[in-house]
Amino acid sequence: MGKWLAPYMEDGDHVLISAEVWVSYATDRRDGYLDAWEDAGFDISWDGLECTDDMATAETRITSYLAGHPEIDEPFTGVWSLFINGQSIY
Repeated sequence: MGKWLAPYMEDGDHVLISAEVWVSYATDRRDGYLDAWEDAGFDISWDGLECTDDMATAETRITSYLAGHPEIDEPFTGVWSLFINGQSIY
């Protein structure tokens, strides 16, 4: 997924990676994104946000985080879908 996203990235982007941190696939996914972006030569900074498996709660947490952190750039990786410039691409 990280390699697929690389064409949408820009060097210096600040990314939010939200995940269900208590499950290994979520941390593996995060690490895969970061490794692919590094391999593509991007200097990406990122914030992690712990989410839940309850869709409504996760949406509230993500929305609140984004509202309070305007430094997050175009790419945003979410729990269930992927967004670029606020548009779902998954």
